[in-house]
Amino acid sequence: MSSNLKASLPLNVDEDTDLTDRFKDSALAITALFKHAQRSRRTAFAQGYTACVSDLRDFIRSNVRTSETDKPLTVGAILDFLESRQTQLSRDVDFTPATSTNLPAAKEKSTQSRHRKSPSTTSIRTNN
Repeated sequence: MSSNLKASLPLNVDEDTDLTDRFKDSALAITALFKHAQRSRRTAFAQGYTACVSDLRDFIRSNVRTSETDKPLTVGAILDFLESRQTQLSRDVDFTPATSTNLPAAKEKSTQSRHRKSPSTTSIRTNN
């Protein structure tokens, strides 16, 4: 029975070649799209990380200069700044960051550690 089926099917090499070429073109297009997406993701990550470092640097610089007459800049103040900035960014893009601070036990531990004298009362001093 299978021999009759094979004999009854038309053999069209041109169509098979055309189909193979289309498949190869599609596979190349998907590969190019994937590579472009990877480059875009890496670029976006680098831009976001650069913005984060810049924000933190600017915060520290502006608060170190004003802290000479006021209270000194503490690690706790930096952590508070980072948490508020992260919350603001999360609201802006409707995104919940996947960090250990999202877990209730980790959040409670984080809050407790900031209320201790160390490291939140540790001053950051610069030689200006």
